[in-house]
Amino acid sequence: MKKNIIICIYSLLCIVMITSCSNGLKHEDYWISEQASKKLIAKGIVMDQDSVPLANITVTIHGVRDENEPDAYRYNYVMTDSIGRYMIIRHAGRELPTEATLVATDSAGIYAEQIISVPITYQMDTIYGYGSHVNLENAYVIADFILQKQ
Repeated sequence: MKKNIIICIYSLLCIVMITSCSNGLKHEDYWISEQASKKLIAKGIVMDQDSVPLANITVTIHGVRDENEPDAYRYNYVMTDSIGRYMIIRHAGRELPTEATLVATDSAGIYAEQIISVPITYQMDTIYGYGSHVNLENAYVIADFILQKQ
């Protein structure tokens, strides 16, 4: 008797799950629509005046942030890697800005801070996932820094 009740409950749950999955979005469509939002990607390299890549330099992005937006690593700022590269990936926002300001700061105090304002370019990208795809116009900022010793 107990076994029959458990089988009935399990069967009902399976029917409910199958019915709800067959209505509306398929799993793969939902996944890609949730993951797909316009991105702003800022990237470049930080070097010294002798073209030597600099590690552990903080690069922040401004001009695209909300007024009260808190700092978030990899979203608003990053540290350069061992060969001076950096990449910030964030949500592009509702507005489509034409320019962003990037700031490179050396926390060790060896190099002077540098501020660069660069244009934002927009490019149509296709994101693939689970057999479907979405076309998005992502924003790109490319800025290389050459820092001078203080």
